[in-house]
Amino acid sequence: MPTIVNIGMDTRKTQKRSTKSTQKRRSAQAICNHLWWCASNCNGDKEWLEESWVFIVHHVINSTHSRAVTSCAHVKITPAIAKKKWLVKDLKAHNALKEVILNKRLRKDIKHLSEFCHTGNLEVYHSLLLKYVPKRQEFNFDQMNARTSLAVTDHNMSQNRGKKMTDKDMKFTKLCTQR
Repeated sequence: MPTIVNIGMDTRKTQKRSTKSTQKRRSAQAICNHLWWCASNCNGDKEWLEESWVFIVHHVINSTHSRAVTSCAHVKITPAIAKKKWLVKDLKAHNALKEVILNKRLRKDIKHLSEFCHTGNLEVYHSLLLKYVPKRQEFNFDQMNARTSLAVTDHNMSQNRGKKMTDKDMKFTKLCTQR
């Protein structure tokens, strides 16, 4: 049975561990994004997940030497991004980053993210369920059943709905569609 892991919590743990030096603090969000990308693209392969996670140690020094990851998956680097400084291999910031990334306990935990499951949709459903079945009220079985069914129906009907349009969006749409 796959384990559901809260990847948001793991990224926050990683971010807390990696915010000691100024140079690492700047890239903490990018490292957390990399963890998210690794988990969502591993397709259940724990070894690929771990290898692609460790690949960031090479990526931040502009090196692409890895067994599992042969090249970067991001789009071509723009000149604005290219101006950002790379870390220098084996200096203080790079060694501190390696200490976090190569931590045995963290790598062991990261392997559990191979069964990637985004829980955002479930959280939306539970929030909607509270609208129909508030925790502070008591309901008998029939009421609870009817209210839960209503919440499920409401959730399912709004799954593929477009985003809510504001007055500003409506005016823009009218301007674009007029002939």
